[in-house]
Amino acid sequence: MRRDLILIASMAALALAACGGSAGTTAPTPVTGPTAAISQAPESVPASGAPESQAPPSAEPSEGSEAAEVSIVDFEFSPATIEVAAGQEITWTNEGQAPHTATFTDGPDSGSLATGDDFTHAFEEPGTYDYICSFHPQMTGTVEVTE
Repeated sequence: MRRDLILIASMAALALAACGGSAGTTAPTPVTGPTAAISQAPESVPASGAPESQAPPSAEPSEGSEAAEVSIVDFEFSPATIEVAAGQEITWTNEGQAPHTATFTDGPDSGSLATGDDFTHAFEEPGTYDYICSFHPQMTGTVEVTE
């Protein structure tokens, strides 16, 4: 009986850790491998469970600004779409409680960002760059780089 309880508790701890819960000190393992399907990821659904009725916020490139900013909080990137000029830096900052990543289909990977950590990258070529959080693939974002 006791062995069964230990087994059940261990399985529950593993399930919580895989979902970003706080059962122990085990950090989630990032998803590896091709991420070609990122641009086909489902649209985000807010915590209320209702679909979003309006377009996600977008940030326009700002003249004279050295870095644009994306906050990671409440299991979403804010803004979800950001527009920057080629060569302009973007800094992602994890302001949430769970670890997150900014993992691009064809490009950089921030690695695991704990609460308060940040990651900065500049795209030199104009184009559209899609990314996800490899721990929470329902979290999606887009960087639009202009000339």
